[in-house]
Amino acid sequence: MQDLTKRAVILSAMPVTPALSAYLQPGDTVVACDAGYRNAAVLGIQPDLIVGDFDSAPKPETTGDMIILPHVKDDTDTHYAAKWLCERGYRHIVMLGALGGKRMEHTFSNVSTALYLASNGVDVTLADEHSELHILCPSDPLGSRKAANIAKERLDVSFRVPAGWAAGRCIDSRRVLSIERCNADTGLPPWHQQ
Repeated sequence: MQDLTKRAVILSAMPVTPALSAYLQPGDTVVACDAGYRNAAVLGIQPDLIVGDFDSAPKPETTGDMIILPHVKDDTDTHYAAKWLCERGYRHIVMLGALGGKRMEHTFSNVSTALYLASNGVDVTLADEHSELHILCPSDPLGSRKAANIAKERLDVSFRVPAGWAAGRCIDSRRVLSIERCNADTGLPPWHQQ
């Protein structure tokens, strides 16, 4: 039987602050992606695994586990880490250092990676100091309850993945990913109230 409690944290390269350590739980598997290993020190943790081609930071000196990726590849370092965790049965993944920065395509790529995870049954959260994003898939039987719980807690924005979405390495420009405010009375996004 698959362990549905396996949690992991992916650290990408966008700098984080110590406040994001609130997303860490004891027993989390931490995977740092390329320059994301620098974020581990900021959060006061050691990564269990470092993956990357080290094109954005020098290869760290470590005795820990490391997967060195080729420079020419189909997946980003973060997407490779996500696939690695998904293949090993992780059901809850938090992505830190994956939002913001000077290059918007990195954020879009990381949202695409989150869509890949969600389409494979992973409960995924992307977070930075100002935002927390959850992917709610139509195929997720808990999606409605999850949306309500998230809205009640503190979040007023959700991503809705349209039916028929096929998450992959690229975002298909013919599909629409909508960002919608939750209704203040029901706590649910507009698409759920139809």
